[in-house]
Amino acid sequence: MQYTYDYTTFGGQDGAIFGDTLFRFDHAGNCRVFSMTEKMQTGAFTLARTDEWMPHSNAVGFGIPTPDEPFPPLYTNVYNTYAKADDRREGCLCVYRLFQQENVSRCGEDYTATLVQVIRIGFTEDRDLWKSLDGNGDTRPYGNFCVDGQRGKLYAFVMRDKEHVTRYFTFDLPATTDGEEVDGVRYVTLGREDIRDTFDGPYMNYMQGACCRDGVIVSVEGFGMTAPNLPALRVIDMTARKETRFVPLHEYGLTVEPEFADYWNDTLIYSDATGKLYRIEEL
Repeated sequence: MQYTYDYTTFGGQDGAIFGDTLFRFDHAGNCRVFSMTEKMQTGAFTLARTDEWMPHSNAVGFGIPTPDEPFPPLYTNVYNTYAKADDRREGCLCVYRLFQQENVSRCGEDYTATLVQVIRIGFTEDRDLWKSLDGNGDTRPYGNFCVDGQRGKLYAFVMRDKEHVTRYFTFDLPATTDGEEVDGVRYVTLGREDIRDTFDGPYMNYMQGACCRDGVIVSVEGFGMTAPNLPALRVIDMTARKETRFVPLHEYGLTVEPEFADYWNDTLIYSDATGKLYRIEEL
């Protein structure tokens, strides 16, 4: 595998690329917009209702394009921000609609991001399916998602500490018009009956970012050069129902906490927490 430094310094959590535009989020719902071709920041905005949902954005992706919208729906996970709250919001995914505003100065609030839907896993307390331990449950981040816009699927996965596995679930991706509407937002709860497939794979050490193309997830994980949470990349084939590749990134000189992975055209782009972007070749 060959890595080539490219582009610029542009830090944050995960994000998503649409066309030639990178949307890179921080842990509090703030986004900086970046031109992949111009290699510079071109805008900024904040997701709506972040004070209510606090999306951590370590799993961000675009969904299925619609002809009457400028951008596909944007999906970002809530993470375990609410670990000590009465409602810990395990297995929650926020869905946004993006619109670009006209006649706004560069790097201002150039977009609006309206919360239109919340998708929730309805069996996070189920010891057979989701949670494997008592009390606060599994210590690894829970409620990680990948959206497969090409196949209309939603993949959810959770790290189960007791069995030391990552469990993957496949669902049909809900339409943004699905769910019961409350205060302008539609709420969808996915139950046992909505599971289309599930399987277990190797244990993942703190997933930091992920993307999906045609049923194949690419995820990055780790915190830095502290074992066992070393920087790594995984490839999971959801059709074959297995992890097909594990890449220890530190062996290629990438020792900073990973935070982002997505495709720009046919090239996989990787970024660490400081924002250095790399092309990943021959994956």
